[in-house]
This record gives sequence, structure tokens and C-alpha cells, in this order.
Amino acid sequence: MKKLNALMTLFVLVGSTFVAAADEVQPFGIVPLKIDQVPTLDGKFDESFWNRATIYSGYETIQPDYGKPVSETTTVQVAYDDDNIYFAIQAFDREADKIRANVAKWDGLFEDDVVGVTIDGLNDSQSGLYFMVNGVGSQGDGLVTKDGAADNSIDIIWDAGGQLSSEGYSVELKIPFKSLRYNVGKSVKMGIQFGRQIIRFSETAIFPSVSPDRGSALSQMAIITFIDLKFKRTYEVLPALTQSDVKVLNDGTLAKEPAISGHSLGLTAKLGLTSSLTMDLTYRPDFSQVESDAGQIDANTRFPLFFPEKRPFFLEGAEDFALAASSNFSSIRSSTHTRRIGAPLLGAKVTGRLGDQNGISALLAIDEAAGIEDGSGENAAVGILRYKRLFGEENFIGAMTSSRGYRGAANHSFALDGYYRIDGNMFVQSNVVLSQFAESSGAEVQRSHNADFDYWYISRTWHITFGLHQISKNFVLQNGFVPRDGLNKFNWMAYRTWFFDNPIIQFANTGFYGFRQRDLYQNLPEHWAAIWLNAGLARSTSISTEFPRATIAYNGKVFDANQWNTNGQTQIHRMLQVKWSSSLAGSPNFDPDDAFQGDLVVTSVGLVFQPTDQLTIDVNRQNQKFRNRASGELAFDVQIIRSKLNYQINKYLSLRIISESNSGEESIATDLLASFSYFPGSVLFLGYGVNLAETTDSAVAKVFNRYQETRRGIFFKASYNYRF
Repeated sequence: MKKLNALMTLFVLVGSTFVAAADEVQPFGIVPLKIDQVPTLDGKFDESFWNRATIYSGYETIQPDYGKPVSETTTVQVAYDDDNIYFAIQAFDREADKIRANVAKWDGLFEDDVVGVTIDGLNDSQSGLYFMVNGVGSQGDGLVTKDGAADNSIDIIWDAGGQLSSEGYSVELKIPFKSLRYNVGKSVKMGIQFGRQIIRFSETAIFPSVSPDRGSALSQMAIITFIDLKFKRTYEVLPALTQSDVKVLNDGTLAKEPAISGHSLGLTAKLGLTSSLTMDLTYRPDFSQVESDAGQIDANTRFPLFFPEKRPFFLEGAEDFALAASSNFSSIRSSTHTRRIGAPLLGAKVTGRLGDQNGISALLAIDEAAGIEDGSGENAAVGILRYKRLFGEENFIGAMTSSRGYRGAANHSFALDGYYRIDGNMFVQSNVVLSQFAESSGAEVQRSHNADFDYWYISRTWHITFGLHQISKNFVLQNGFVPRDGLNKFNWMAYRTWFFDNPIIQFANTGFYGFRQRDLYQNLPEHWAAIWLNAGLARSTSISTEFPRATIAYNGKVFDANQWNTNGQTQIHRMLQVKWSSSLAGSPNFDPDDAFQGDLVVTSVGLVFQPTDQLTIDVNRQNQKFRNRASGELAFDVQIIRSKLNYQINKYLSLRIISESNSGEESIATDLLASFSYFPGSVLFLGYGVNLAETTDSAVAKVFNRYQETRRGIFFKASYNYRF
């Protein structure tokens, strides 16, 4: 143990303080045209200034392979004024009738043919905002980090329009400078990259081209320069009104539930402290989720289920609160999991940059959730402070403190982390977290720690990684998500990719990955060692299979966890997409009073049918069956079927019906929703929902001869984002 602790400390220090050695490549330069005329966003390019704007092209593929000629030509032009950046993108297509372009809600177009742009406003290679448009002007956006992870839960204020033609499609985008973070000055430089996706060819191309041997895509962006860009302070005020009337089953009848009924008025404000630093304030914000989380089967689960954050106040700048080397093989799934803040009364947040190299993030919140749950009426206090010192391209060292207090109980943690790119192919990242927790005022303080180190090598044909991870027993991180503590772990992964000049099979990769770890509570070993094969085919088709050999320590014993897993997806037709997965696995029954060896069968299949460019029908079925291996007795058989029908009248207005049946809970839930989303933050929603539960009570009125109504509700929400 002492040797491992010393080794982890050495890795963290090395990973955080290495000296730069990567070769530098001169970035491509984009020169935008300064204009004094606002274009109409219709995709026609009929304003005279577009005739003077430089035309850029030269896209190369990144999927299925890097650096290959593209199937179709794309051109882009850029202009700007004091308030906005404008893009004119022409996507030529010799088979224009095969273009996939649906009238979609915001962020509902990523399975379409799209074009777009990614902008790193601070030009620090840490993260970028992407903006995508399809041929009929539907929009999608999000954030991408330097490790290539994309998150479309973040919505940004911008606008776009497009049109289809016999030559392909053309779009125009308008992105306000107020929606970006940047450093003001006479010469403002931002990173920029353009992209295009063609679904039927399984092809993604970007300009300028990138190579996996030269670091992340963000570090290989073109540089766009704006002259005499003045800072205009951002002011946003977003009032939100919600009204709900919910009835729940009580003593055999539906009765109004006061705790979740009534009206609520919330207010959120945003202030641009500088062009690169933003403050958000909120009072009783509307954090209601218009669409509920998709059901997850929680039978025979050892750890809590993880649900992602969806609430806008917490999403902006969330990437800055993430520690390096957390997630992946780390025991820390999320170092800052804001869904722990269940019912905020007040919130304040500052995110952004001070100067070119100092990243600052802070979050304060007063949470009513715990007091509501236990009836005390008291509030929890949450505070998080994050600092990152940036150096070179992509690299940083950082620190974070995180605290939560409630009724005398308190958890405080302090973390150091770092990320360093050794060269174009290799990088290391690491963290150390020290935590202390007291269950009540005056109680003994419990101290614990976590440490992670990862090494990565990525090239066109090889991906290699290994890591060391240690989390002590009784580790507490109340503002994060830690499914399991008390582990020492070593992980590895290596796989090789082959590319084919073939109209059917485009690439294939195979390799192995796994880990060996020791459960410190039981002093028992666990392992996972898997080989897999993955293939990418035409029509956005992928097929993957793996064969893990594994064990799990539970209740003082080591159980068989050998598996066979497979999954895939395909765009069978322009109108039909299919996804599937299956798993056969050994597993213990996670009940300390009845821990037997079992076998688990998990299957999932999903269909997305789009008979018109406005109608989408999405159906997914999950099933889990678990048997006692010795007796063959069926322990449980749970099925969840979720269906969603969405009719998109235009890109702002939609009608939706969602239904979910859960055999484990013997329930059916149905929601009807009408929504109007003009732009992020400015919405109208009207919803109606009914929950049914199976019953054998002959004295109650039944639906479908089997179900009793257990909940009924109507919901209304209106909000408007005033930007000054």
C-alpha cells in the first residue's frame, strides 16, 4: 500500500509539471469581411457583400479515415460586424434528392446531413462551441472538449436559415459575439473549424484538415482574426413562470398534492463581467424537466443510477468544474455532479477567464431538497471554487475546493489536477483529491482520498492507454458522483485500426482492454480482461462485439462475471434507423442476505422511423432477465418500453406524445406535450401526464381492465430570455 501511494504521488507530480516538447505547426488563417449590412438568413447569399468575401474550401475527411478526399465539395465564407459573425456555407451534392434534412426541434438534427462551425473563442484549446445546421435550417449546438467529447445539452443563442436546391443545400448562420467568450483587443484571435456530415456515406469532413498525430482537433484549428472588436457587456434576464396541478392516489382516490402543485415564479440573470468572464444569478429558478428522464432498469443494482444534468443554469461552464483523469477508469464518475442540488433556492455562478491563462469557476447554492425530504425545512449550503492555470496548447494545472453542509454535517474536499500533452500523440493527466467528512457538529472527522493517473497514446492506427487509480475506503464527495470506493486499480487498453478502400467495410479495429483491482473492504481481487472487434460500414452502420473475462468481489466472495456483449446501429433507409445491443453475463445477486451466482441477459433494441421530414417515431425496448445459475430459478424479468412520437410543425413548434411501460413497477406513464421554443430560454410548454399502475383490486375503477390511475397532472411553463 505504501509503495502504491508513493507511486501515485510521483505520477501526479510528473503528469502535472512536464516540460513542453511538441512540434508546432503554423495554423491556417481565416480573414473575415467587415460589413455594415445585416444579411437575411435564408441561404440565398443574395447580399452584395458575399461577392467580396473570400471563399474557403479544402475539406478533408476525419471519418471513416483521416485526410481523404471528400465525396462532395463544400465552400464557406465569413463576414462580421460589431455584433455578430456571419457564415455562408454551400454544401454541393450531386445526388441532392438523397440529402437527409428533417424539420427538427433544437438539437434534433444530428442524424441528418449537416454543416457547421466550431469556435474556440478564447483560443486556448480547452473547449469550443459548435453550431450545426441542416438543409432546411434546423439548428443544433453544444460544447466539445479537447478530448473530443461532445455535449449537446448546452444551448446557445444564435440563428440560422437554409434552403435545399438541385445542387445541394446552402445555409447562413448568425452567431452573436455575446454568445462567445473571447479576449478583447485591437486584434482578437479565435480558433475556428468547419465541418460537414453526409449520412449515406458515413462521412465526416472538416476544414482545415487535422491529423491525430498533431494533438487534439481543437489545437489544430484555423485562426480567425477580428479587428477592433469592442466589448459590449452582456445583460440577460430570464423570468420563468410555471403552473402545475398534480393529483396522486391517496386512500383509493386521486387528490391534489400541494407539495408539487401550484405556481412558481423564478428569475435568472446573466452579467458579462468581461468579454471572457460571466456571472449568473438565480432565485428559485425553474429547473423542471419538460421531458422526464428515460427509464433505467434498477433491479439487482449495486450502486445508484446516474442521471445526467439537464438544467440550463448548471450546464453553462460545467466543463470547467471537471477534474482531469476523472471518469473513464476512475472511481469518480463525476467530480461535480450538480444534480445533487435538488431544489435550489438561490444560486450564483462565475465562470470564464481572467487574462489569457487563468481559468476561474465558482458556484454557490442554497438547496432546499434535503429539508423538504426529511421535513426539517432547513437548507443545505453548497460551495465550489475552481482554478486552472493554462500553459502551452491544451495544458493546465488546477485546483478545486468543494463543500456541502447540512444540519451540522459537513463535507469539504480539496483537489489538485493537471493535463499535459507530451507530443502530438501522447498526453498524461492526473488528480489527487483529499476529503474530510463529519456526520454532525462535533463528530469525529473522517478523512479520505482519491488519486488517478492516465497515460494516452493516440495515432491514426493505434490507441493505447494505461492508468493507476486509488480511492480509499469511506471516501466522501457529496458534490460529486462516486459509485464505489475502497479500490486499488490498474487499467490498460490497446487497439489497432485498419482502414479499407471498400464501399461496404470502411474500417475495423480490434484490441483488448481491462483492469485488475483490489476491493479494500473485502481484501479480494477483481479483474476484467476483454477482447473486442468493431467494424464501421456504409450507411452509418457500426457493429461491435466483445468477450470480457471477469470477476466481481461481493459479500466476502468472488463471483464469475464473464460476458459476451454486442451492439450496433444502421441507417437501413433514409426513413429508418435501427439500434441494438445484447449482453450475456455472470453476476452475483446483490443482496447480502442471499448472494448467489446468477446469469444476466440484457437486450435493447430501438427504432427511429421518419416517414416525413416533420414526423418522428422513436421506440426503444429494454429487457433484463436474471436467473440463479445453480437452480435455474428466474429471479426477475423486467422490461421497459418507451415510445416517443414527435410532430415538428416548424423548427419552433412541436407536438409530442411519450409513453413508457415498466413491467418491474407494473406501471404505464404517458405524457402529452406542446412546445414552442423560439430560442434558448424563450419557451412555452403545455403538458398533460397520466400514470397507471397494475392492480387486482376489484373495488377500484380500472383502465384497460388491469390498471388503476395513480397520478394525473397538467403543467404549463412560460419563460423569455431578455438580452440587452
